[in-house]
Amino acid sequence: IGYYAFRGTRITDITIPNSVTSIDYGAFISTPVRSVTFGQASSLQFIGYQAFYGCQSLTEFIMPNTVTDFGDSRGDCEVFQGCTSLTRIHFSEALTTIKDEVCYNCSSLSEIELPQNLKVIGNDAFSRCPELRSIDLPAGLEEIGNYAFATTGLDSLFLPVKLTKLGNHAFQYCSNLKYVELPSYVEQYYSTFYNCPSLQTIVSRSATPPAVYSDPFSGNCPAKSTLTLK
Repeated sequence: IGYYAFRGTRITDITIPNSVTSIDYGAFISTPVRSVTFGQASSLQFIGYQAFYGCQSLTEFIMPNTVTDFGDSRGDCEVFQGCTSLTRIHFSEALTTIKDEVCYNCSSLSEIELPQNLKVIGNDAFSRCPELRSIDLPAGLEEIGNYAFATTGLDSLFLPVKLTKLGNHAFQYCSNLKYVELPSYVEQYYSTFYNCPSLQTIVSRSATPPAVYSDPFSGNCPAKSTLTLK
């Protein structure tokens, strides 16, 4: 399916043929599409940058496990950015990277299923998703980008033990966040939990204290005397 193939159309329901291997740049951008269906024998391998950008009627997206890449070669994605009715998304099990801004400003998103072999979550990947209350991060996850979960509704957070890089402001403005378990190997934190006013308990599993380059609990966070550190 080519570049901007259905831009400007009034298409509402799509069944993607099994023979389709790629959905290119902006193919369904800002259309009123409500549902996208794939067959069990789907051959889809690639979804392009902004393919479903601004599809404000799209409610869920179940990505075929044949998809091995999406977005562009620079790491930009924005495939579902601004899909404000999207409540549920399941990513392909073949993905190892979730690229930048894939679901930025998906204001109704509450359910995300990540691939078990995922290594990287990009910058702003799920930023401004206030209905996202929980996330199951795969055990092998190694990197979370800048602002990846900023301004979400997360109330507890269990960061995988193998995580080695945690981006700046990754969980800022998470106003419901109360409990955090930190990983073992992250070496530095930079305003990671900026303006998280409900934060109560922080558990660190690191044998060596990490470096702090900017107060990770600055902004409108509770007074340090009221936080429980373990």
